[in-house]
Formats: sequence, structure tokens, C-alpha cells
Amino acid sequence: HAIGDGALDVALKAIKLAGASHVGCRIEHASIARGDQIQAMSACGVKVVVQPRFVVSDWWAVNRIGLKRVSWLYPFRTMMNSGIELGISTDAPIEPLNPWLTVEAATLQEGLWGARESLDVESVLHLYTVGSARALGRLDIGVLEEGFKADFIIVDKDPMVLPTNRVREISVLEAYVGGVRVY
Repeated sequence: HAIGDGALDVALKAIKLAGASHVGCRIEHASIARGDQIQAMSACGVKVVVQPRFVVSDWWAVNRIGLKRVSWLYPFRTMMNSGIELGISTDAPIEPLNPWLTVEAATLQEGLWGARESLDVESVLHLYTVGSARALGRLDIGVLEEGFKADFIIVDKDPMVLPTNRVREISVLEAYVGGVRVY
């Protein structure tokens, strides 16, 4: 877990000293990440799992870390575009478990760190599924293809066509784990 840029410096130094890029190192949060840190994460192959819902709940950030450092806050698009293996989670129980609130937060970033780092729904869903599976070191989940476990949900609205400010309205109709209906 490395939330601030200081903690991220420590984590990256430890990964470099351990020569651990090949063992599937993962950093959780990376909430404040400078450009040099993003380059370092990309170069060493570390996986990063971010929690976009913090965009909503960290309203205090400017007062706590200042205007300069707040510009490094939640650089989701920059991380994704830099080639970092990125995943997304809710961070429940700290944040709501509802994944659609996380999708909404990632797509509708507001405030000083704003829209330049927001993601489109397709990217968020990819990072939530494929990206998070890879962050877990799982190559058998995350997509619906032959040879993968059939873990999926059926929802009442299409998140790809629904306005992003309405994805929170999506409800799960059915859930399948390993191809077996569990809900």
C-alpha cells in the first residue's frame, strides 16, 4: 500500500533493490504519483491497483497536500497510457462496495485533478476485469473466452450506452461463477 508520493518512493526503491519485477509486484493505491514515479512503475513492470472512488471521498486533498501535489493526484489516464499494468478496485469497506459508483467516479472525475485523468467506460470495465485479474496474477479470469472461467454478471442496463452520470443506476440481474448461476 502506497498512497502518497513518499510511500510510493519507498515502494519503488524496495522493488528495485529486490530486483523483483519478475515476481509480480503490486502497488495498491498509488494515489499521488509524480511523472517520474509513473515512468519508474512502467519501466519495472509493477502492477498497480487504483481506487477511483477516492476522487469523490478525498475532497480534503487540496487543504491536506497543497496545490502543487494535488496535480499528481489520481493520474489514472496517465498511468494507463504509460503502459502500467493497471487494475481497479472499490477499496470496500472503506468505500462503497457498489462497483458502478467506482465506474462513475473514474469517468466523471471532477475538481482540480479533473477531467484530464478521467477514463471512458470501456477502459474502466477493461481495467476492472482484465486489469484486476492480471494484478492478481490470474490468467484464467477477466474475459469471456474459451479456456477462461465463466465469471460474469448480467445487468439491466448497458453501461456502454448509458450516460456516465447514470451508471450508478445499473442493477445486477444474474451472477455466474465458473459458469454456474449463483444469483
